[in-house]
Amino acid sequence: PAPNPGTGSNNGNGGGTTTGSTYTVKSGDSLWAIANKNNVSVANLKAWNNLSSDTIHIGQKLTIKGGTATPAPNPGTGSTTGNTGGTTAGSTYTVKSGDSLWMIANKNNVSVANLKSWNKLSSDVIFVGQKLVLKAGGSTTNTNTNTNTNPTSNKTYKVISGDSLWVIANKNGTTVANLKAWNNLKSDVILVGQTLIVNK
Repeated sequence: PAPNPGTGSNNGNGGGTTTGSTYTVKSGDSLWAIANKNNVSVANLKAWNNLSSDTIHIGQKLTIKGGTATPAPNPGTGSTTGNTGGTTAGSTYTVKSGDSLWMIANKNNVSVANLKSWNKLSSDVIFVGQKLVLKAGGSTTNTNTNTNTNPTSNKTYKVISGDSLWVIANKNGTTVANLKAWNNLKSDVILVGQTLIVNK
């Protein structure tokens, strides 16, 4: 952490260990990101600043109090993540710069649809520092067993909820153009349950 308390408008970031400091919101910030940077919870940020929603604005000054917050790495401290640590079968993932839902889903062998369902997300938008629930043994384990649907040398994939051509291409190390050519697709529209050739 920078040694200065970060009370100016130059996007300084205080260490959060003193009796209190302020943080000026900059482009790309979210309550998640600010809470993570300062090792506090979103709930505390909202309480200290009398926020009724997660909406913040560029240039807005937020009060950050030290010594009273629950450290951010503790799973489930945010007010919008829901109950993250209730079962031993689940874990959490902290979003980092460059991440997207499909990348996180691919890394953890789950579907985008499951990620959105587990974290009550209404869109594909995520923020740096946001914690996402990852449940073990999700309903998409069939993604690794689809090759037995075709006895030929072609590898196939069964479309699941939340899939798109570019997600499937990324999962299988190919391109959207190849998928469309191999499956005689004239558009990017695919249907849940549809079987696609993903490798020739």
